[in-house]
Amino acid sequence: MDEQNLALFPSIDSEPQAAETIDAPPESVETAETIDVLPDWAQSMIRALHETNAGHQREIERLQTESTRVESQRQEQEIALAQTLMERDSLKPHAERAALLDAYIREGVERRVAALPEAYRSLVPAYADPLETLRWLDANAAILSAVHAPSLDAGARGDSRRARISASERHVAAKLGVTPEQYVRAKK
Repeated sequence: MDEQNLALFPSIDSEPQAAETIDAPPESVETAETIDVLPDWAQSMIRALHETNAGHQREIERLQTESTRVESQRQEQEIALAQTLMERDSLKPHAERAALLDAYIREGVERRVAALPEAYRSLVPAYADPLETLRWLDANAAILSAVHAPSLDAGARGDSRRARISASERHVAAKLGVTPEQYVRAKK
């Protein structure tokens, strides 16, 4: 190596120079001229280092952009989490109220089923939702109500409020769409 190269690339054994002489090129010589005076192998190394440095700079910019994007997403997620927690807290009283109403409806359905005659209790379907069972009970209330058997005892005093009419009069009342009692009252 010649002396010029030794001045540019000090050996490891040589004493370190002051930082200002290493970092800053001489003011009288421009950087492009300084590179041009170097041998081709040094110039190619410097160009390769410049390209590597440019690649590193692009990677740093990409990572900074990615970091900014990730931080933005994190902040958005924190905001969404805070909103979700506020919404959950506002829905808690409603959930508690719904649980109380559900228990009340379940108890009401159980009481209605228990009030049915023993023969009809097995007819009630077991829905998971008590509202479905309640709807079924309401729809079939007329069928499930207890039927009073007529008194077959000839000497028993029956229900005197019932109208006494013949089978043909019952038929006529049914065709007219009135009850037998209404038919008897209208007949009087």
